[in-house]
Amino acid sequence: MGQKVHPIGFRLGITKCHQSQWYASKQNYFHFFDEDFFLRKIILKNFNSTNISKIEIYRKNENNFHLIIHVLQAKIILGTHGQNLTIFQKYFIRALQNFRNKKKLQLNKTGRILNEIQLSLCICELEKPEVNALMVTNYIVDQLQKRIPFRRVIKKSIRLAQSANAKGIKIQISGRLNGAEIARTEWLRQGRIPLQTLSANIDYCCKETKTIYGILGIKVWIL
Repeated sequence: MGQKVHPIGFRLGITKCHQSQWYASKQNYFHFFDEDFFLRKIILKNFNSTNISKIEIYRKNENNFHLIIHVLQAKIILGTHGQNLTIFQKYFIRALQNFRNKKKLQLNKTGRILNEIQLSLCICELEKPEVNALMVTNYIVDQLQKRIPFRRVIKKSIRLAQSANAKGIKIQISGRLNGAEIARTEWLRQGRIPLQTLSANIDYCCKETKTIYGILGIKVWIL
């Protein structure tokens, strides 16, 4: 039988990059990973998670961070004149420092030097959210929760993606569609989605949403 593979993980190092980029020694790898997980958690908690597309974390060393947050609308986070940027920057530094203080015993055992944290923050607005798989999935989730018929939602999402010059898009929804007693899977594709072509820059997202009839699974592929 054919096996399914995650389209983004399949293309890492070819057309896709890791969202955390740094090098760590064997002793510090776990701590770097733990701090990255913590940063992503507080970003999604403090900002509207449906507004965030991607969080990239770069490190020059253990105390020097560079965060790039890709969002749907930058004004919602930054404010009208971008006055919130420094506020969030200081908040993340303080939160990270508190997180390290809680793990002080572990950090000292590995011989890490806790200097002052330097963090630069960059907020990037998506140019074409219609061809971003996560944004399309969030839109479908929102519409299905409002009890809009799933076929109408799929067709509108595909139409918006095509108007933004997407080469191909495929949307799949599984579950008790429109309240049917028997669960089934429906999908619609326009254009080409070459899943086995590594050079094809395919964006992918999958999510679950709760409706009054049960849980629906949504998958979106965009080229």
